[in-house]
Amino acid sequence: MDLNERGIYYPVLGICFGIQFMLGQSFEPSIDPTSRCIGMEHKLTPLNFTLNARESKLFRTMPEKLYKSLASENIAGHFHTAGVSMKHYNSFSDISKHFAVTATNHDDQGMEFISTMESRRYPFYGLQWHPEKAFFMNSLHKASILHQPRNAYKTSLWFSRFLFNEAMKNNNTFLSMNEQERFSFDCYKTNKIFSQSAHIAVKRLSFANFKVPKFDSICDSFVVDGSNGRLQCLSKL
Repeated sequence: MDLNERGIYYPVLGICFGIQFMLGQSFEPSIDPTSRCIGMEHKLTPLNFTLNARESKLFRTMPEKLYKSLASENIAGHFHTAGVSMKHYNSFSDISKHFAVTATNHDDQGMEFISTMESRRYPFYGLQWHPEKAFFMNSLHKASILHQPRNAYKTSLWFSRFLFNEAMKNNNTFLSMNEQERFSFDCYKTNKIFSQSAHIAVKRLSFANFKVPKFDSICDSFVVDGSNGRLQCLSKL
C-alpha cells in the first residue's frame, strides 16, 4: 500500500491462503476473518460472478468466451478447508470498504464464501481458487477423480498473462546485480517454515504461523527517480 501511494506500481495476487492472509493482515490490529469450508478440499466449480464483476479491473479484459466458461464450467479448482464467508465480509466494514467481491462459491453446507476479490484502490487481487493448478493436476491428491475442462488451461494462461502485464507497469530496476541478489527469493528460507506452518494450519488456520519478509526498512531507503523510472538509493541522489 505504501509503495503504491508513493507512485511505485506494485501489484499483488494472493491465491488460496494468500487471499485469506491479505484480508487478515491488511488492517491494524490484524484479524482472522476465515471460517471452515466443508467439502472444498478437492473440488472444481463454476464461479458465481457478482453483478459488477465484468467491469472489475480483473475481469474487464477477459475474453467473453472465457468469462462465460468460468461462469458455467467446473474450472475453479478449490483445495482449501477455510475461506472468508460473505457473512464475515459484510460484518467487517473495513474489509468491505477496501475490497470488492467479484465472485463467490458455496461450500457443501451452503456457506457462501469469497472466491475472487480485488482492492478498490490498489492493484491487489485475491483468488480462493487455483488457476495455476490446471497444469499440475496430476500431482494433486485425488486428482484422478477430477475432470479438468480444456478451458481451465486457457484460464491459467490468461491469469499468468494478466499478472505479467500488471508487473510490467512497474518500471523499477536494480542498480547492480549485487543489489538484485539482496531481493532474491532464495534469500528467505521459507520451505521449512511453510511446511511446519502448513502442518499446523491443517488443524487450525493461524496467521501467526506464517512468516513473510519485512521490506519496510529496505523500501524506505529507495525512491523513484521520475526521470527514468529507476529505483534509486537515497544515498545515490
